Amino acid sequence: MSLSLADMLKLGKLRSPNQTTNIKLFTFDLQTLARSQIPTTAEFIEESDPIGTGGFRTAYRAKTKHPQYSGPKWVIKRYLEKAIQDIQNLGQTVEQHTRKVVQMHLLAKNFAFQLERRVSAEGVQDEFGRCLKYKNIYYGEIEGEGEKRFVTVEEFIDGRFRKYINNNGEVCLTGDGISEKAECLAHFSYEKSQEKLLLVDIQGCGYDMCD
Repeated sequence: MSLSLADMLKLGKLRSPNQTTNIKLFTFDLQTLARSQIPTTAEFIEESDPIGTGGFRTAYRAKTKHPQYSGPKWVIKRYLEKAIQDIQNLGQTVEQHTRKVVQMHLLAKNFAFQLERRVSAEGVQDEFGRCLKYKNIYYGEIEGEGEKRFVTVEEFIDGRFRKYINNNGEVCLTGDGISEKAECLAHFSYEKSQEKLLLVDIQGCGYDMCD
């Protein structure tokens, strides 16, 4: 077996053992607004060391040999115990919150797709340039860890993470093409939804948006 330099360097560090995690993955159809009834169970090799922690969840890099998901690298996002308590205090279940995370992500992905179609239809691809995109996301259930756990499984995005628009709709970064496209996407979502929705919390790496 030939190891890359990065793998060689990793072996020189003491790391927590990775774990095997079986996750039931469900898809969500925007056309029918329904979650799939029959999940696909995939075995993931999940790294024990997190790659980041937010206000609600901790992210762990993962990979799988499952033929349906074996192409990209993945991130499994697990809820913090404090976040679980906060969600329950608001009268929601963690399952409901996780479903809503997936639905909102897919809605953002659809807005980005619709904007790309608008750019193409108007023939301004050269002037506009590359469009923003959202990666795939899945609602997941893990059993056998004492109780059922609810997670999201998302395509891993490599690169420098940046936030372009915050939760309040305020612009965080200005002066570059990607931040301007984030503003454009937010405005497009407002226009496309007939002024009933506004896409905010736009963040990611390069042209790939997430979360």
